[in-house]
Amino acid sequence: MTWTPLRYIFDEAVSAEVRSQAHRTGLSAEDLSVVTGLSLVTVQDGLSGQVPFSVSELSKVAAPLGVSASEIIARAERVVAAQGNQHRTAPTRPVPATEESTEESPRHAAPAPRATARTTGPSDDQAPLGAEALDEFLAHIDRRLSEAVQHRHCSLADQDDA
Repeated sequence: MTWTPLRYIFDEAVSAEVRSQAHRTGLSAEDLSVVTGLSLVTVQDGLSGQVPFSVSELSKVAAPLGVSASEIIARAERVVAAQGNQHRTAPTRPVPATEESTEESPRHAAPAPRATARTTGPSDDQAPLGAEALDEFLAHIDRRLSEAVQHRHCSLADQDDA
């Protein structure tokens, strides 16, 4: 049985929230492209879930929709969390191509890594999205935030001593 990786589920939730807000405001992909300065292909791919919006793209798209990128992300997080123990048995979108498969067709090459609107966590792409997996993911995020805050606090203390 194959599980949909959490990052894809989250990306889909973000796309759905952007689509929903665009529908509420009556803005089309073309309108968003003109207003944001993003290419029409970028907007269409983000709205369809083909390619997740980067953080900067999401910020640009969210503004004319009357919400912030963080509001869209928070809504998507609530949707994903509400899914609870509902598991999907197959990916709802293709998994990025491997190097072997991209040699034949550069058109289907995996995109270069970039920061996306998705949250990042452990690289356990095959974990089911259940209460236990979500708790583990949130614990990982808490640990990373604590480490970052401690590191920042230590850096500031070192600067004060100097």
